[in-house]
Amino acid sequence: GDNVTLETDGTNHYLRLKVTEPEKMVQAYRVMNLPKDARALELTYKVRFDGIERGKAIYHDGRIMMKFLDANKREVKPTPTHPNYKGTSSAKKGQPAEWQERKQQIRVPEGAVQFEMIFALFNAKAGTLEFDDIKLVPMDVAIIDAAEKEKAEKEAARIAALPKPKPQVAVPSA
Repeated sequence: GDNVTLETDGTNHYLRLKVTEPEKMVQAYRVMNLPKDARALELTYKVRFDGIERGKAIYHDGRIMMKFLDANKREVKPTPTHPNYKGTSSAKKGQPAEWQERKQQIRVPEGAVQFEMIFALFNAKAGTLEFDDIKLVPMDVAIIDAAEKEKAEKEAARIAALPKPKPQVAVPSA
């Protein structure tokens, strides 16, 4: 139908999803075979969205749903975080939607042989969602390991710096 289209701007082509019937699924599906030695992936893309209004549930918005599949086409956990979009991608309220560059690093779970992506307006009331320059490439898993370690260390330091609670009642001494 006219709710998923490949648009042209000069020599550039990009994917457009548009709500034509409120609270109905609009999607473009893609599944890719993973390189045998891939332990991590980097997803980069440009996104532009305009007037996306949520449907009945909090997840009824614009999003990229992703999951890994094994050789039998069964889901392999954990599932990557689903980027989601609502409103308009503009620098200032009331301005036209602008392209934004996004990046996500994803750990590949053991046993995964395929990666499924669904670009969707998931039962949104209204809106347009566009994607361009979508790239999914293998990356060094050590980069993700280091980022996760740094995040854990920062959180541990934040918790250690919190004020210690004082007892509400006197604690008898031994």
